[in-house]
Amino acid sequence: MATKTLGSKILTTLIIASLLSIVLAICGILGVNHVARTANMTINQRMPIMKCSMRAQNAILLGSSIIDQVLLLQQHDDIDKIRILEGKFRNSLIIFDMYIKAIILGSESNAFKKSSGGLTYAQWERNGLAGLVIIKQVPLKIKEFAKEAILHHNHYIKYAKEVIRTQKRVLRLKFSGNFEEIKKLKTEQAQDTKMATHYNEMTNEILKQLSLAVSRYFNNASKEIMDTQDLILKLLVTISFVVIFFCIIFGIFISRSISKPIVELTEVTEEIANGNLSKRLKIKSEDEIGRLADCLLYTSDAADELDGVDLGGRRII
Repeated sequence: MATKTLGSKILTTLIIASLLSIVLAICGILGVNHVARTANMTINQRMPIMKCSMRAQNAILLGSSIIDQVLLLQQHDDIDKIRILEGKFRNSLIIFDMYIKAIILGSESNAFKKSSGGLTYAQWERNGLAGLVIIKQVPLKIKEFAKEAILHHNHYIKYAKEVIRTQKRVLRLKFSGNFEEIKKLKTEQAQDTKMATHYNEMTNEILKQLSLAVSRYFNNASKEIMDTQDLILKLLVTISFVVIFFCIIFGIFISRSISKPIVELTEVTEEIANGNLSKRLKIKSEDEIGRLADCLLYTSDAADELDGVDLGGRRII
């Protein structure tokens, strides 16, 4: 059976205290890492969605501005300018479609890369967004807003294209002097412009609601992060108290296992020194104190046996 020394007891105490400290540190590191990872994930999800929503709104504003410019062109020679603006308008539609589909499908999905025969993703790459703006998981409510925005925007496209087409016809008719037809087309164009404006405003409103939904969703996520942080803090405090309590209890146990035999050994030694050789120790420890107690017991027994023995005319007392 291995002998337990005082050094081994103290070393055991230090090892246990160290292990508990390590456990506490690991819990703290894991907790902080979890909070940091969750916060980073929240930021990484929120920012790309907000960016796509804002840029989709900018695309709508650009399209509206182009329509306004088309309506300001009143000369027959301006038809070429309308064609240029028409190309810019189509580009604004592609940009809107690109950002909204990124929200609905996810910028890294195969569905997004194959959307519109690959044209959408090609535009995404041309804008330098591939690998830079990454959207993976989007809450269902936000996707529903994006789908509704596309629905209203499609109506807007139909009426906006009709406005441009009518303006080109009006300019051609001005050259021929057919004012009756122009008047009729202008009436129809006014109605188309009104409808285009209506659906444009509806799309903008939906995108605003989408942005608010994103903010609400990630604000809730931020609250969950704070709640998790508070929970981890409480857990660490609890574990700290448990570790301190255990160290105190174990320290008291080790202290008593060392001090009690020493006190008893001191008392018995004093008794023997005063001539009371019948005093015996009851220490059963296997450490240095136990061995010292065994030596003292042996010495006491030997002295007790020699008590009164005559050695060469001298009596051992």
